[in-house]
Amino acid sequence: MNKFKRINESELQNINGGRNDFIQGILDGLRLSRFVKRKK
Repeated sequence: MNKFKRINESELQNINGGRNDFIQGILDGLRLSRFVKRKK
């Protein structure tokens, strides 16, 4: 039971980390496109 709970928690952390990376990637992409527009 304890081992299963530990696996579940690490999986949840991986999902949350992936979601944060995804959001960060979108924010970086928006910032980049805005920077490119300003350069033109």
